Amino acid sequence: MSLKIELEKPHYFPGEVIKGKLNIVADKSIKARNVQVWIEGKEHAVVTRDETVIHHDDEHGDTTSTEVHVYSQTRMIVEGGLDLWTPENQKIDGPCEKQCPFEFSLPPDALPTLEMPFEYDVPKSLASKGITRSIPKNLGGTINYKIRAKIDKPFAFDPNDEIAVRVHPVSENVETGKLSSKIASTSGKTELNVQIDKDVFMPGENITGNIELRTHPKEKVRGVSALLGFCYSCTAQRETDTYLQVIDQVSFLADPAVEYFTQPFSFATPPNVPCSIAGQLVKIEWFVDVKVDLPLKADMHLRFPLRAIPTMMNQ
Repeated sequence: MSLKIELEKPHYFPGEVIKGKLNIVADKSIKARNVQVWIEGKEHAVVTRDETVIHHDDEHGDTTSTEVHVYSQTRMIVEGGLDLWTPENQKIDGPCEKQCPFEFSLPPDALPTLEMPFEYDVPKSLASKGITRSIPKNLGGTINYKIRAKIDKPFAFDPNDEIAVRVHPVSENVETGKLSSKIASTSGKTELNVQIDKDVFMPGENITGNIELRTHPKEKVRGVSALLGFCYSCTAQRETDTYLQVIDQVSFLADPAVEYFTQPFSFATPPNVPCSIAGQLVKIEWFVDVKVDLPLKADMHLRFPLRAIPTMMNQ
């Protein structure tokens, strides 16, 4: 007796209908209540903390120890099941072969699949700038979808099978727009104006923009820096792990003799960077940060959120 799940496609998009079939092969007759198939899609997060515990002892004094606490949380994205076949008289007559088609609908807001280990390597061109990988390969957050099937045999081991379903984010018909923002120093003497040419990009594309800075002779400015990066965060039971990965960065020195300058910038994105994920437990958020270094004062800072979507090639 064997079961094998087959799907029509290697991957699906949010809102699509997953179509497949369950192939059943019985080399002899067996008792069986029914044949079931079901889908599970879930967002799962695990956060580990080393916490100090104080042990009170009136005779010998207080002592401390370190205990490992594991916080986990799961959110179901989609779940449901079907009875594909109920054999007559609770018996499958064999030998036989049977195909049972099935369908499951993904919700329109289904998150893309995220598996561990987290694959991303810093290209040599960026490593030469001093940029290193800062995100561990094994993280505490996953997003996965599976279809499972089994034959319900009374008082016996249930033959079963399962297959992973890959869900990709939608990349077509995505609206894009420009971003811009201004900020002034606390004294109001220095003004920063930044424009980003578009807020949505595909891995491998360049992210371009422009920086304008107006200064004042009485307010010193060391320089301006800009970086492109993404933030991975994983939350379980209100405990959050956050990791920042810098993708590219540039900096410009300020000329004290010049009260106004404008500087275009361009960031190259590697083709294998992860796409944006807006989960409740697991998130990947892209951004461009621009800072003005003011000595002995709080730096001026602007952050622009971006969205990374997959190219048709890496779908």
